[in-house]
Amino acid sequence: MRPFETRPDPVERSPDTQMRLQEYQGMLEKIKGEIKTLMLQRLGSRILNYDSDASKLVGMKQSVDEAMNQLQGLNRLAAQQQLLVVRQPDMSHEERLDEATNLLISQLGNVDPGVEKKPPCVAGTREHILGRIEEWIGDTSSGSKHCYLLLGPAGTGKSAIASSIANRRMASRRLGAVFHFTRDEQTRNKGSILALAGQLARCADRGLRSKIASAIESARKEGLDIARMGPENQFQQLIEEPMRSLSGACHHSRRAGRMLFDKLPDNVKLFITSRGELQLQQCYNSEPLKSQLETHFLGDERTEQVEGDISVYFKQEFPVLLGHLVTKPSDWLGEERR
Repeated sequence: MRPFETRPDPVERSPDTQMRLQEYQGMLEKIKGEIKTLMLQRLGSRILNYDSDASKLVGMKQSVDEAMNQLQGLNRLAAQQQLLVVRQPDMSHEERLDEATNLLISQLGNVDPGVEKKPPCVAGTREHILGRIEEWIGDTSSGSKHCYLLLGPAGTGKSAIASSIANRRMASRRLGAVFHFTRDEQTRNKGSILALAGQLARCADRGLRSKIASAIESARKEGLDIARMGPENQFQQLIEEPMRSLSGACHHSRRAGRMLFDKLPDNVKLFITSRGELQLQQCYNSEPLKSQLETHFLGDERTEQVEGDISVYFKQEFPVLLGHLVTKPSDWLGEERR
């Protein structure tokens, strides 16, 4: 390939991208002409003005470098933002839209939701609270609350309960998205909204997927990097607004009391676990939030429920522990002492 020639492009670009490419290609052609003119002048006169020619060549080189950088940037932009449609005659219009949508959503990345790091409850334990949460999830009546807040001190099993619920919903293909925060992984925690939006977009119906993809594209057109936004802006653009646009009951008032989860479709539920810290207490104990939350405090269970869970846990875990021992101790607990 000769200098200043371009390779055939196998993709169709948007009009805006194509216009910018033509502009930079024109810059290269103009520079090529100036270089030829300078060379002819030097050959004809055989008089070389070193300072003048050197200055011109430096300026031309800078212009060429700038144009090449812009062209490379446009190529990277096209690959990342997926404003291109590959020529595949066998793809339907819907398939091309799905392909473009998926490529936009891929910009959200793959933030680890932390599911693998949070084991579920031991089988047969916490059945009372798990059953209560499952009953709430299945209640789609008009009086059902959209948000369930599970509170409790450290070590009461909030994460295990959340993992159990997530696993059950995943098995029944009814899990929207899940994210486990970890106090010692603040960098990963910052990607929580991207992780939730990405999961929603990949598992939800086409309507929500396209809305989230449109939000990403709108932010790009405004010159915004959605990955660098604050969590409030990310939530508003990637989750709140797409869901609002899908729910006829939602309206855009920002008055106090117009809570998002109170206006979500009946089949959308939010399950949140947290410690009962003072700042949170002031929030969920105040209206209008208080009347719109289903709240449960771990520690309110009856004594017999707790004792039953402990008994089940020991019966399952002691044989596992025994399997790691070379010989069984003479004072090992028997069935009657468990």
